[in-house]
Amino acid sequence: MEENEVNKKKSKRKIWVIVIMVIIIVMLATVGYILPTYVFPSSYISTIETSYENKEYKEVAKYFSKLSNIKTYLKNDQEKYHKLEQKVELAYGLEQFENKKYKVALETLEKIENKTEEVNKKVNDAHYEIGKECVQNKQYEEAVKHLEVVKDKQDMDTLIDEACYHTAVKYLEEKNYAQATYYINKVKNEKYENLKSTKQKIHYEFGKQYFESDDLEKALEHFKLSKGYEDTNSYLSKCAMVEAEKAIQDGEANKAKKLYESIPDNAEYNGIKAADRKKQLKKYQALLNVSGEWKSTKEYIESRHVWRYDGSWDNWYNNEPTPTSIISLKTYLNKDGSVTLKGTAKFYAYNNYSSLSQYCNSYLTTRNIEFKNITSIPASKNLGNNTKLTYSNGKFTIKYSKKDEYSANFYNVYNSTVTYGKKTKSY
Repeated sequence: MEENEVNKKKSKRKIWVIVIMVIIIVMLATVGYILPTYVFPSSYISTIETSYENKEYKEVAKYFSKLSNIKTYLKNDQEKYHKLEQKVELAYGLEQFENKKYKVALETLEKIENKTEEVNKKVNDAHYEIGKECVQNKQYEEAVKHLEVVKDKQDMDTLIDEACYHTAVKYLEEKNYAQATYYINKVKNEKYENLKSTKQKIHYEFGKQYFESDDLEKALEHFKLSKGYEDTNSYLSKCAMVEAEKAIQDGEANKAKKLYESIPDNAEYNGIKAADRKKQLKKYQALLNVSGEWKSTKEYIESRHVWRYDGSWDNWYNNEPTPTSIISLKTYLNKDGSVTLKGTAKFYAYNNYSSLSQYCNSYLTTRNIEFKNITSIPASKNLGNNTKLTYSNGKFTIKYSKKDEYSANFYNVYNSTVTYGKKTKSY
């Protein structure tokens, strides 16, 4: 019995000890929350304001870690907190700069609104120091980001050239030629070590990439900048041949001939030898001479109303050349060595006598032209629909004549004669 009584007393003591400890912990936690949240911030604010006014920035910077407590304390006065925050961040940023912790200083100072000249100078200097540090650590692309915004530093050009050059080389190795080109073009010193050969290599590889994707225009743009590097000249010839052959497929033989003039005779692409193609184009020079667009230089367009009994007539006509009367011809080289000349002829003709307004109104008429498998220009060609084309003395002529059985007493004749004597474009 006595032993049980002793054990009960011990248990009661333990419970009281636990209760007292819990009370102490709660009290400490309450004090720990109340003091930093409601008591200390008031003194922080007072110290910050006084120290800032006296330009004691090191003292102000001490409260950077206390901003969260101050924010809670001033939760109902955000404007006051923001002004206070700006002061503390400015002081903290300046302190970090003095401690050569430039990244932290920059991150903090860039948050400052309405920066003074002094703050802007520190931001500029921070970018410069970070850029230099990145160059030393071979973090070249990061260096460029910082150095490009720096002003008034004597060794800036040297640092940027180094950073840009090595960034370009990195992208070249990664086969990212667009970025490599972007950065290599930022190097200002043309005498920078290996700059010329590196530029050539970048443009050469970029040109090959475009060539393999059939973007010849872009490929040529880069190959022209890599002249003298490896087999660039071979690629330039291939690009020109591809462009020339495309022109031939499009019926633009004159353009192809001009392109082939700059291509070496020994060049070859897709089984086509440049020397053979040049001979073929030269052989059909006469056909190439007519390939293009021809303008009307002489016209006579008539609507004639004829009385059947005695042949008397009256008419309406136009004899002024019109700018839309044109012949357009393209020359296509065939696989059998012959040529096809193809295009359209446009001219005006009358075709209606149903009313006075129709009688005086001519219509633009189109005829298709096609001379298949020829080796020279035929003197004439029937285009159908009462239309005939002739070629003589370096000029084309269209003759159109249509009879309209208008009535038992009258018939109409619609005549058009158009000479195309001026070539305005070559294809």
